[in-house]
Amino acid sequence: MRGHNEGTVFWHKKRRLWCACITARSSGKVIRKYRYAKTQKLALEQLRALQNELEAGKLNDPNRVLLRDYLAWWLENIAEPNYRYASWRYYTGLADNHVAPAIGACRISQLKAHHVDELLQSVKNTKSNRSGSPRLRQQIYDFLKKVLATAVRRETLGRNVCDSVDRPKVPKSEISTLTEAQAAALLKTARADRFFALYALDLNSGLRWGELAGLRWKDIDARGGMVSLQRALITARSVDHDGVSKERPAVAETKSGRGRHVAVPEFVIRALHEHKEKMA
Repeated sequence: MRGHNEGTVFWHKKRRLWCACITARSSGKVIRKYRYAKTQKLALEQLRALQNELEAGKLNDPNRVLLRDYLAWWLENIAEPNYRYASWRYYTGLADNHVAPAIGACRISQLKAHHVDELLQSVKNTKSNRSGSPRLRQQIYDFLKKVLATAVRRETLGRNVCDSVDRPKVPKSEISTLTEAQAAALLKTARADRFFALYALDLNSGLRWGELAGLRWKDIDARGGMVSLQRALITARSVDHDGVSKERPAVAETKSGRGRHVAVPEFVIRALHEHKEKMA
């Protein structure tokens, strides 16, 4: 039996990392602190560090909370229950691969604009052009601002330091699209393909793949020449009987929850009707 404030180390199935966890009290409330590591040995070291911080009174004082600890709490208690699995997974990647390694050792109460600048600069200096892309820096900035906004709302912080840093700009790039002749040639070539109706609908609706995959026959209004978009195919997570977390496809409402209607040409409606008859 573990003693009071001893903490524990366990395998975190969702993040697929070893987790050190300890319970503390702050302002009369019970809080849990998490540290993650790739090996059990490193997690035990993290647990000892947490125990030392608790003994020194650091974990009980909101002003001494480290950013990496607050990130772990935010992902566990804010992101996972309120966002889709794909978003939670992406936020976890931003936290583990970028924010925590760069400035995770800073106390959130002592974060300054230059810390955010250092974080964004560390991404910019990444050897891989893809990893250091302007869009990635923008996403990291937005993620950190979202996390710190929670701390402000909960009165852990008085202000959001990201407000003092300009949001990274993404250079506008020219969108490459098919010409009318190229689209016609593609459809002509694909006419005999079993997925011709899908190609025709995709080219003439602008729907994303997940939106296309979530369509049902009742969403097609043949008379009005409209497609009703009410749901989409997403990546979800499930846990099997052995407790192993696995990704699986699932259907969910659109992010807005309102849906929308898209007009499509008559020949697309005919292609969909022919495809339905073949399936019967």
